[in-house]
Amino acid sequence: EDEDERRRLEVVLERVKNILADVNKEVNKAVAHLNLLDYQLKLDTSALERSSNKLAQNFKTTDLTSNGRVLLHEGSLTWKLQNKKLEIHALMLTDILLLLERDESRDKYYLRTHSQTDVKGDKKELSPVIQIADTICRDAAADRGLVTILL
Repeated sequence: EDEDERRRLEVVLERVKNILADVNKEVNKAVAHLNLLDYQLKLDTSALERSSNKLAQNFKTTDLTSNGRVLLHEGSLTWKLQNKKLEIHALMLTDILLLLERDESRDKYYLRTHSQTDVKGDKKELSPVIQIADTICRDAAADRGLVTILL
């Protein structure tokens, strides 16, 4: 009888653990959605109006939460350009990667394009909006934590 009681309690314990895991998962999804809404409110896309980059142009009026987008990861990132490094804030959504510049004094995030000269000497405009489906990512063996994104 004690053994039977023990088995029932183990089943109940396992079910409670599953319920808690599901609740935690839903809470995390809700927090990520609220964070995304907060970014949307603080996002300034006015610099994209002058951009010639088609993806950036299309994104200037886009809602971050549209198309079922979910915030997968956020954090600081060093964007290494030819002659400079930019400390930026990156948002990885389900379909895009956003490279944001933060203005702490105004509590705003800016989407700004940057230009880089290619090997032929032509200027290329780099978009702060990157379609994840169009990228190839590689770990850089020389530096731990460095990832190269090829467009």
